[in-house]
Amino acid sequence: MKKITTLCLAFICILSSCSTDDDQGSNISGDIVGTWIGTGLTYDGTVETSFQGFPITSNFEGEAYDMTNTLTFNESPNTLVSEGSYSLKLTYDFNGVTQTEYVEDVQFLENGTWEIEGNKLIITNNGEETPADFSFVSDDTLVFEINKVEESIVDGLTVVTTIKSIVTFERL
Repeated sequence: MKKITTLCLAFICILSSCSTDDDQGSNISGDIVGTWIGTGLTYDGTVETSFQGFPITSNFEGEAYDMTNTLTFNESPNTLVSEGSYSLKLTYDFNGVTQTEYVEDVQFLENGTWEIEGNKLIITNNGEETPADFSFVSDDTLVFEINKVEESIVDGLTVVTTIKSIVTFERL
């Protein structure tokens, strides 16, 4: 069970490589240039694998607290500066047993560049893109969703992790 916990924590902390293919409607009426402070962040998802032919699934959800993270969107050039961190209450279910863990000092995104393509905010750092769907943008509030499906090999097992995160920022 400790390995499932470690897997959940590892994949939640890798948001800088998230991707999404959904193109849902949004409410965009403001400009993102400026500095924003995180006010809410939730995660939910699953970790799936199989061992000796038996499927193993763990569902998890997380909620951020003690958020000090800020995003500063600059233009000309379009750079992103990410500072601060948050703590995470992670609750997961494995084999009918629910566990809760607390993770401190989690980084949200890394510094990079940004662009907007339709409904999507695309952040690039170290050559890797992190697309996010805008849910709401006004002069004072920024809400976006990041979805990720990642397959990896851990101790010889194929592990598929699906994560949905929704983050809310308020303009400073």
